[in-house]
Parts: sequence; structure tokens; C-alpha cells
Amino acid sequence: MSSIVGKFRSAHGAAAVSPPTAVRSLPEKRLPLVTPAVFTPSPSALDARLSSLELRAVDFACLVPLFRCNQRCRYCHLWEHGFTYDERIEVPTHHWLALLDDLAALARGPVNLTFAGGEPLLRPDMPEMIGHASRLGMAPNISTNGSLIDAAMADRLIAAGLKMVSLSLDAAEPGLHDRIRRWPGAWEAAMRAVALLVERDPSFFVTFLCVISGENLRGLPALIDFVDRDERVAHVNFQCIADPFAREPGPTVWREMRRYDGLWPRPDEAVEALDAIIARRRAGSKVHNDPAQLRAYQRYFRAPDNFRRQARCGVGDHAAHVDPYGDVYLCLDRPPVGNIVKSRFADLWYEGAEVRARRHEMNHCTTPCHLTLNCLFEE
Repeated sequence: MSSIVGKFRSAHGAAAVSPPTAVRSLPEKRLPLVTPAVFTPSPSALDARLSSLELRAVDFACLVPLFRCNQRCRYCHLWEHGFTYDERIEVPTHHWLALLDDLAALARGPVNLTFAGGEPLLRPDMPEMIGHASRLGMAPNISTNGSLIDAAMADRLIAAGLKMVSLSLDAAEPGLHDRIRRWPGAWEAAMRAVALLVERDPSFFVTFLCVISGENLRGLPALIDFVDRDERVAHVNFQCIADPFAREPGPTVWREMRRYDGLWPRPDEAVEALDAIIARRRAGSKVHNDPAQLRAYQRYFRAPDNFRRQARCGVGDHAAHVDPYGDVYLCLDRPPVGNIVKSRFADLWYEGAEVRARRHEMNHCTTPCHLTLNCLFEE
């Protein structure tokens, strides 16, 4: 059974958060190659579904066309799984385009559509996917480290209709950001990406994503200062460090492993740093997170293994995640509900028995969950 390795960061080239209680490694899979004809829609059937008042609208879709990445972040192991595209492993382009068709048809309003990874721009067809989503009336976002955005790529992305990126930035200080990413020049590459995109479109929406860890905790005030001074950047969005993505299974809690020394902050220091971020946000700094979410982060850092959400989980009613193999997830701690290579997304979303069962489970779930903490916060 396959499993996606955590959900995206609401803005980063490597995914975002992984479940706290389940340790995951990337599965080895080979996809059956299915021709585009399998996705020929049945307009009457789709129209009938759309006319039903019982339908749940999709307003958040996180599409992960690859797990590959070109940076080597300390809190992630996705980069260990190679860089080469192979359509026998990753879903080919036409399946993603068909998925976008379904998402647009089933929407009841704006869809928060994010392409993530890995580093999504490692896929040569990413501008094509962005262009298709844009023509369908969606406003796609890329969660990226920015390293592959040179002048030519910026031209392609702008031409495709891209209007926003979520750019990973873990520190205002170049050396610290590069050390966390273990990629010399990562900070400069991110700044180059901002300049190239905004130069081509002055209204381009740039947001930074910062993962709070023990390594950058003391530098967070400087990062907020940096964002406040840069008129090109809309805001910074903070997320909590979690179990490193694609970590090999084992009995030891990741925070106790020597290879991750320094990543987990002292709880009292994390709480104090978050108090300061809340104060800055209330004073008008460009911090995206609501104070309620930042207070939830404090509870998490105090008790990471016993953190409990304080609201019913409704994620499965409106959000979907699709991994590089085409598996569709409502909850990243549970098995997929179907696969876009084998079925239309619309059929899975509205008619699948697995979807109904999963929504029922999620509605009654009290499991510690980083998806609802970091990415789809509800309280």
C-alpha cells in the first residue's frame, strides 16, 4: 500500500509536514501506462453529479507530481530518491491535466491549488500544468525552493499564467539558510527567483515559507524584519518542524536521533519565540499565520506526542492530495481512497465507497495531526 510522505508545506519545494506517529519511506511502484482515452468525460453523468445539492466542493488541492528534489534539507530525505524523471514511476502529464479538468468542473468557487514536491520545477512539464490550470480559471501556486527559476524559466512561468509562488526561506541570513538546506547558494537562488518573477510581473504574489526549528529559532525576528522591509514579498508563513520526510522506519523517536541534533527546539524557547511572533503580527508585521495557529504551535512544542486538535476534522470534506503515483488522499495518515490513473477524480470524490468511509473516520478523529496544524489549520 502506498503512502504520501507528509503534506506540503503551504509553501515549499520539499513537502511540508509528515504525520507524527507514522514513520514513512517512499514506496517502490510502477504505474500501468493508461492512454488519455480513459479520461474521456461523460458530460451527462458529470452534469447530474454537479446538480446534486449534496455534493461537497473541492476548495483545496495539493498536487505532488514528484518526490524528487535538488536540495538536501536537514529535515527531509526526499532528495535521496534520485532526480531523474521516469513516467513508469511518476504519473505522466495527461493524467494531471485530466485531474485539473475535474477540479475545475467540480469547484464551487476559488480553488486553492498548489503544486509541490519535492521540487516541482524538476518536472519539465510543470509550466504546461500551470498553463492548463490557468486556462481553466484557477490560480495555481508553486511551492518551490526557487533554485531552478532562471530568466528562461521565469519567462515560461509568467507566460503560463503563474501569479504566485510559495518560496522556502528558513532564515534572513544567507549562511544559515544554506546550512539548513545543505545547498551552497540556496539563499541567493531564492532571492534571484523573487527578482526575476517580480521584474516580469510587478503584481506577482510572493510569500516565504519558514519551518521553525531549533536551528533558526533565534533568527526569526530578523526574518520578519527582512520580510517587512521587502515590498516585493506579501508575507511570511511559519510552520513547525515535524518528523523528517521519508525517514527510514525505526523505533527511535526522531527528536532523539543524533543525525537530527539541533532541529528540535527547547520547548520554553519555542514558546517564547512564538509569543514574539504573535506580538509582531498584532503590531502589523507581514506574518501570515493567525494568532490562534501560532498558539497551537506553542501547544505542539510543549507536547509534540500528545498534541490534539481542538476542532472536528473537516479536511476530507473539501481538500484532496494526490501523490506522484496518482494516489488520492483525504488524510495523509490513512490509505489512499483511489488513483487517478485508474479512475476519474470526480468518480472518486463523489461516488467512492473509500471516500465515504474515510470522511466518517476523519470526522471522528482525535489523532495528533500536522496537516491540520501546519497546512489546513482549523479551530
